[in-house]
Amino acid sequence: MYRLIEDKNNPVGIEIGAETGATSEHLLLNKDDLILHCVDPFQPYTDHSVSGAEFPNHDDHYENFIARMKPYEERMILHRKISDEALEEFEDDAYDFIFIDGLHEYHQVKKDIENYYSKIKNGGVFAGHDYDYVADVKRAVDEFAALKKAEVKFTDHDVWYWIKGIDDEP
Repeated sequence: MYRLIEDKNNPVGIEIGAETGATSEHLLLNKDDLILHCVDPFQPYTDHSVSGAEFPNHDDHYENFIARMKPYEERMILHRKISDEALEEFEDDAYDFIFIDGLHEYHQVKKDIENYYSKIKNGGVFAGHDYDYVADVKRAVDEFAALKKAEVKFTDHDVWYWIKGIDDEP
């Protein structure tokens, strides 16, 4: 994912769904001028799109995330909320990328896509994870891409993306 923003100077992005911080760390480690907003409530949940997988202990995820983010604490802003509640904290047309990897259920992926798309600058990267892994993610992304007449592209690690205003019709 960081390769999609490597040519941007002082980028600011939003990651929805931080979990243990693997993606956050990868981005911050590889892009030393990045400011990253991480949105995750660190609450127990069941993701019915991933075979009803239960994630009961998010205290461990939170502790791991905080420890992992220690070297980057000046460039990482945590919004410990569900994405619907954090939405009002972000301005429209202000971010260089959005990375969606929160709850994988169709209705929530669709909502995150619709809610956060306006937050990206023209020329910014609209991206997420688990396109080929979770059918509900693929469905929500494909439906929104069709509305925007966007060409969905892919990187390794099952990351989908397009560039707002270049790969779509605003």
